[in-house]
Amino acid sequence: MRYDRFTTYYPAQTTSTNITFPSTVPGWPYLLPASGNLVDWNTVSPRIGVAWDPTGKGRLSNRFGYGIYYIMQGTGLAETANPNGLIS
Repeated sequence: MRYDRFTTYYPAQTTSTNITFPSTVPGWPYLLPASGNLVDWNTVSPRIGVAWDPTGKGRLSNRFGYGIYYIMQGTGLAETANPNGLIS
């Protein structure tokens, strides 16, 4: 068994004024609050493996493995929700 925990958030940030974040005071930075936990995943990934030597001499073996794997997200997930994030 494998246990995976993934949490993501973005911190409090500031940005200068622009078209997206206009300000009544020129040059005053726009304050963006922290997001808290955007995602909090707790997953268990079962895995099993079997090896069998049919001759008993250690020269030949049959192997079988099975597992469930999850795609763990990086910073990209938080970046898509971040109002001050990169746009591409």
